[in-house]
Amino acid sequence: MPEYVDPGLVHVVDGEIGLVAHAVTGSMLNPSLFLTVDDLFVELQAAIDSHADEMFVEYDGVFSNPTMINIDFSIFMADEEVSFYASGLREIPGGVSDFNYDGIVDVADLGILGANFGRSGMAFDQGDFSGDGIVDVWDLGILGANWSASQITGNTSVLVPEPAILSHLAMMVLFVGYRRRA
Repeated sequence: MPEYVDPGLVHVVDGEIGLVAHAVTGSMLNPSLFLTVDDLFVELQAAIDSHADEMFVEYDGVFSNPTMINIDFSIFMADEEVSFYASGLREIPGGVSDFNYDGIVDVADLGILGANFGRSGMAFDQGDFSGDGIVDVWDLGILGANWSASQITGNTSVLVPEPAILSHLAMMVLFVGYRRRA
């Protein structure tokens, strides 16, 4: 298993890791290097089943997920130990990137993100999906990745934005963010 030691912001939907961003730089990371909470429990059970020599586990007092796991499979071997750390676990209310809680990720959510783009000290409903307090490109990427198809009431038609429209809207949001810094 490859070793990864930098912190990542892991976005999990329906038990699957979607996006992972470096917690400091915001650059996208390889999701296969990270685990879900369920995966952490699988690792613990595997250590129990294999009769690991030592296990140290700390749990979150609110969500009861493991926050720190250290497993030494054999005290007589070097470099077979594994450690996992998880912190800042939170459930996103109303759905992924649905900043206005209307059940769809659409232009209204993009407007919220755009109005606060580049600002710090922001909350989820102000466009900060990642929870780092800053509305930035990572939040925009997550919004784009979770864009909803809007149902027309009483009709089976579905409006799906063209990729060119989404990229144009993204460039407009980036431009607004750039102007605020100037």
